[in-house]
Amino acid sequence: MNKLKTFAVYVKPYKITFFILIVGLIVQQFCSLFLPSLMSDIIDIGINQGGIENPVPEAMTVESYRLFSCFMNRSQKDIISKAYTLIDNESIKDNLKNNTSEFYNFISNSEPLDKKYPILKEKNIYILNSPISDVEKQNLETCFLETTNYIVKYIMSSDYPENNINMKNSNYEINLENLYKKLDSLEEDGYNKNIQNLQNIHIPIDSLQAACSINKQIYSDLNMDTFKIQRSYILKLGLIMLLVTLISITITVIQNYLSAKMSANISMNLRSDVFKKVQNFSIKEFDEISTASLITRTTNDVSQVKNVILMIIQFFIPPFMLIGGIVMALQKSVSMSWTIALGALVSAGIVLVGLFIIFPKIELIQKLVDKFNLILKERISGAATIRIFGNDKLEENRFTKSNKELTDISLFVTRISTFMSPILTVFINLISLLIIWFSAYQIHQSTMQVGDMMAFMQYAAMVIGAFLMIIMMIASLPKSMISINRIYEILGKEIYIKDPELPMHFSKEFKGKIEFKNVSFKYDNAKKDVIQNVSFIAEPGKTTSIIGSTGSGKSTLLKLIPRLYDATSGEILIDGINIKNVTQKDLREKISYTPQNSILFSGNIESNIRTLNPNISESDLEKCLDISRSLEFISENKDGIHTKINQNGSNLSGGQKQRLSIARSIAKESPIYLFDDIFSALDFKTESLLRESLFDHIKNSTVIILSQRIASIMHSDKIIVLDDGKIAAEGKHDDLLKNCKIYCEIFNLQTPKDEIIYE
Repeated sequence: MNKLKTFAVYVKPYKITFFILIVGLIVQQFCSLFLPSLMSDIIDIGINQGGIENPVPEAMTVESYRLFSCFMNRSQKDIISKAYTLIDNESIKDNLKNNTSEFYNFISNSEPLDKKYPILKEKNIYILNSPISDVEKQNLETCFLETTNYIVKYIMSSDYPENNINMKNSNYEINLENLYKKLDSLEEDGYNKNIQNLQNIHIPIDSLQAACSINKQIYSDLNMDTFKIQRSYILKLGLIMLLVTLISITITVIQNYLSAKMSANISMNLRSDVFKKVQNFSIKEFDEISTASLITRTTNDVSQVKNVILMIIQFFIPPFMLIGGIVMALQKSVSMSWTIALGALVSAGIVLVGLFIIFPKIELIQKLVDKFNLILKERISGAATIRIFGNDKLEENRFTKSNKELTDISLFVTRISTFMSPILTVFINLISLLIIWFSAYQIHQSTMQVGDMMAFMQYAAMVIGAFLMIIMMIASLPKSMISINRIYEILGKEIYIKDPELPMHFSKEFKGKIEFKNVSFKYDNAKKDVIQNVSFIAEPGKTTSIIGSTGSGKSTLLKLIPRLYDATSGEILIDGINIKNVTQKDLREKISYTPQNSILFSGNIESNIRTLNPNISESDLEKCLDISRSLEFISENKDGIHTKINQNGSNLSGGQKQRLSIARSIAKESPIYLFDDIFSALDFKTESLLRESLFDHIKNSTVIILSQRIASIMHSDKIIVLDDGKIAAEGKHDDLLKNCKIYCEIFNLQTPKDEIIYE
């Protein structure tokens, strides 16, 4: 839950955008669900029914009216007699002469009757009253559908074999002329006799489509332009489909823009916070999480989290599409719903089997990427060392092994995923064939229309697709949680070195006196302390030097002062204040620390010097370079201080990097200077000149210097000899030569034989 809350913070600023995206997705899905239904109407109504939607004719000739009456009972006749008005063509002519034709508009509430029904100039016609109530409309539809059913059966009887073929065609092309000729005999026979033989005839008939086809013949009898009716209907639905498609496209474009912008900003903020958190890591945290892993988490894992956020937005689509697709499909055919269930279940089974196989490998890939990045980083950064020792083949084999391992796992996952896709495609196509096979029978039985079949196929694809999307999203959550856990491991990591809740502040008259009081330090999982009960004082205006054999704890001791590590016991005081009681920022602002390994940043010489003091003047910058003896090699380059520095200063020698590191440190002008073996890569002459100018420049500051060379520290105000983490002796050079055996041994090893001092 804490993890979700952590990542919810990044989404919260975009809650309005998030809401807009969800609403847009819902509208887009409405459009997607609406389109197949429109397509179905174009096929069934626009093409098969000639654009006629209503089984109730809006007008008909007297012959048509008489024909319907022959197959209606008394109550049905009463219904249509009340719903229709007989218009006399002679009255129309008189009203046309008197310009009162608008009088008849109340009946149909449309254009002038003589224009809409041209036959009216020659014959009397029946026109549907307007408006009619919903109850009247429903009664009329029932009446005409039932009557149409009898008329179609009558036409398909043995009396009209020539129409029998046409009636098996789904278009129901009906010729009413033969029936008009038999009107007198049909009226004489009456309702009971007309239908008594038809009730036992069981023929599959689509009553609605048949009624609309009869209406098309009726409108043709009225001299109406039936092609115009069909064209108008198809154009109307076509324009609606075009509008719906444009809305869907517009929403998609806006949605892609907003989601891309939102996810990019969230990724940027997440990377920024991860970077800031890493910046606050102590060396202890860096020891726990490798640099290669940190890079992978900041790049690849952040991208995975971005995908999770986008997936959360997309998660609203499948349930909506699933429910909407099922509802729309059932409206087209309830009896065919089993095909959707079969398709969804089998497709889900295929996907789940594939995911069960590849998911364990996906987690392994994340670990292999970390391992691969580590090897790659070591191979690139240690290229020179590898060549010197002739280990190219060994490292190449090591790289190849890791690369092949990662490639093999990735290929396995890709093959399974790729194999699943064609299987699903083939199966979904088989479901489509199954739908067509069983729909064909229903179309033959007139219980389903062609357009409904095509719409049902699209809705089935939507439902199966939505079902698969839900499974894929649920299945991908564990994979995404791996990346979330890896990032949360950084964001939620407890910082080893913390600032106090109520920090103290150094005095404005800061001096820089450093005092160690019984300080001890032990690394995690170490058996013994690296530093043991160390106590000494480094005073301002004086140079305190520390010397000792390799592994004696010199560098560790120096790192305790800027709190790169925290002492496990004892106190370190600066101007009488425990360094744990001030903020790290305040503490480090007073300190200029030069590490043993000279680290330069890509850019140029000037940008590197300005790293610690961006506002340093040109003259002061040049002075720092002069003090560090850097101008000697800078002046040899035509670009001067603008000379480009490659990554890690690879285009500079070790001595040049050390001198630039010293220049960068003194550019900060700090009251405390910590130097960790900063002369190790310099020749004795350069070191002597640099040391003289350096210590003269910082003579008023507190200086602690570590060195392996006695020549570098012999003129210090105080020399501390460190042995196995303990202070073996403390004093000036001459005193230590007399009183400290360890110091004397180091001196003898570093001094020519004719100058060796024997005890």
